[in-house]
Amino acid sequence: MAEVETIKKIIEKNELAKPPKVGQVVKGRVVAFGRSSVFLDLGPFGSGVIYGKEFSELKKSLKKLKIGEEIFAKIVDLDNEDGYVELSLKGAQKEMNLEVLKEKMQKKEEIEVEIFGVNRGGLLTKILDLPAFIPISQLSPEFYEKLKNKKPKEILKHLQKFVGQKMKVKILSISGQGEIILSEKMVLSEKKKDFLKNYQPGQVVEGTVSAVTDFGVFLEIEPGLEGLIEEPLPEVKKGDRLKARVKEIAEGKIYLSKL
Repeated sequence: MAEVETIKKIIEKNELAKPPKVGQVVKGRVVAFGRSSVFLDLGPFGSGVIYGKEFSELKKSLKKLKIGEEIFAKIVDLDNEDGYVELSLKGAQKEMNLEVLKEKMQKKEEIEVEIFGVNRGGLLTKILDLPAFIPISQLSPEFYEKLKNKKPKEILKHLQKFVGQKMKVKILSISGQGEIILSEKMVLSEKKKDFLKNYQPGQVVEGTVSAVTDFGVFLEIEPGLEGLIEEPLPEVKKGDRLKARVKEIAEGKIYLSKL
């Protein structure tokens, strides 16, 4: 319901704008069908048409429309060769989805997405049918730490494990060109604040080794919370249980010393 209300606000705002502009999303009422076109009554904006490539690509859904039905469309030309306002249905949907996502970004809403691909820079996903990207730097801080000294091929191998998985994220940014950047780190940082309240320097903890690196060992203290033992431990392997002492808590990270 919230998304529907957001779309209504966008349309109301645009319909108050006079004269109409290219890129504006408007509401129109279906008044006629041509062989390869749909004609709309745009009220104060005149008559609009969806035709050409746009009609061909959306032929099945457009033919299901009924006379009198109201739809939203984006203006791509104010006065085409036949004197109509040329419209795009796909363009309207994208614009409205972007507005919905901008509102979610402002409210810092948590969103669940599914990962369908990777590149060396991060993870590929979609949100409201729009492509989105999660940079490596916006994955969990612990995961980022584990990858920072890896070679590109190793990074890609680690990232491939995320394909098909679902991830909770927040929207970090939406560019003027509609590029959407997401962040897992923003979600985890909020949760981590609550976790960290339970720990203090000097406290002894026990956990499972989640990764062994050249610069230290990552210890999972509880689900979603890891600490770093800042010393190489060649005798330790992933899956081992270890006890450690909390040395420092800084910038949302727990630093440990092995007992």
